[in-house]
Amino acid sequence: MVLDGLSYLHHPLRAQASQAFVRPGLELLREIQQTGAIFFPKGWLDATLGGYNSREVATTVRDFLQSRPADYPLRLKNLALQSADELFHAADIVRH
Repeated sequence: MVLDGLSYLHHPLRAQASQAFVRPGLELLREIQQTGAIFFPKGWLDATLGGYNSREVATTVRDFLQSRPADYPLRLKNLALQSADELFHAADIVRH
């Protein structure tokens, strides 16, 4: 239910207005992991990033990952990269 609402927030039709919520959603990732639900962080990332194809959002994700402290969980970084893969490819295509 939460992931459905999150995916509606980040739906492609709302992408221009909702891209401001991407960074705050990424910032919550570590807290989301603490819920104990093993697949919830991946679902959270997919629902947050799945509706975008812009360079701005791709840059937001890259900046977020680069700004993480050294002790940030590698699993969360890798999940973010997996969920952002299509975004990164789409942003490259849109740019060209």
